[in-house]
Amino acid sequence: MASIISAGTTSGTALNMTGDTSGQLQLATGASATTAVTIDASQNVGIGTTSPTAKLDVVRSNNGVAFRAYNSGNSIGCDINVGTGNVYFEDTTGNNFYAFNPSSNYLWFGTNGSERMRIDSSGNVGIGTTSPSYALDVQSATTTGVGTVIGSYNTASSGSSISTLRIRSAGTGASYWDINTGNTASGLNGSIRFFDNIASAERMRIDSSGNVLVTGSGGLGYGTGSGGTVTQLTSKSTAVTINKPSGRITTTNSALAGSTSVRFQVNNSACSATDTIIVNVWESGISLDTYQVWAFPGNTNGYFFISLRNISGGSASDIVSINYTIIKGSTS
Repeated sequence: MASIISAGTTSGTALNMTGDTSGQLQLATGASATTAVTIDASQNVGIGTTSPTAKLDVVRSNNGVAFRAYNSGNSIGCDINVGTGNVYFEDTTGNNFYAFNPSSNYLWFGTNGSERMRIDSSGNVGIGTTSPSYALDVQSATTTGVGTVIGSYNTASSGSSISTLRIRSAGTGASYWDINTGNTASGLNGSIRFFDNIASAERMRIDSSGNVLVTGSGGLGYGTGSGGTVTQLTSKSTAVTINKPSGRITTTNSALAGSTSVRFQVNNSACSATDTIIVNVWESGISLDTYQVWAFPGNTNGYFFISLRNISGGSASDIVSINYTIIKGSTS
């Protein structure tokens, strides 16, 4: 039991006190003297519970505000709202909040009555999405055009004013890249450049006209994994299949008469009818003065042709290695 101080609703029950030796005090209100506050022998205070387990233990039997602190002059303050499966910390309007969902272990933030950001149980952060798939997953709900998803900008109007998005790996001395653009004062004139901060060097630039400038010594082209090889089976006119944008085709050693050309088809799903195919003969133990090679796309997508000509005065039976690269093109 407990010592009880109760406030009733009649003159006879306006204030009543009963005592015991439990060391627990209860404050009760209402006609039926319902317990409102309990202070136990350990000085834990319970509101809505007669068995507090913390210094302040507030329990609600339904959803709603469990704690409120605010300025009476402007009604600005904070609520702790215990909702269905959620614990809210919100302003007194309920429009701006952050909340924790104990059952699904995520934290979410809202403004103007709507969720704006979520941190899920894996630590992924979602802005504009409730199901982030990455460490930072930013999505835009814009349906009337392309909206700005991530913005970083410098408001300076002179000097080297640039806007920068930095991509950096973790750890001391880690490498990072800047993708930045600027104004006339910065000298970039609306260009986008990719800057390697470890080497302190610009690696690529796309200017305001869409032209691409590559400044690295490695050049411009296809990388490892984009190429392939294939070998003819029967003769130098036998078709081959290789579905890579770049690669090497090895012919058979069938004879090709002097001053004679042969053509074969290359089936290639990476090739379109508007593309340009660059070819050359790779020096592989043959005389480079023996052969001439050229290529042209087909009438439809999916294949191109290579012509090989023996420009010497006599017959040749060489295995010829032909390098090719597809350059994507367009007619519009």
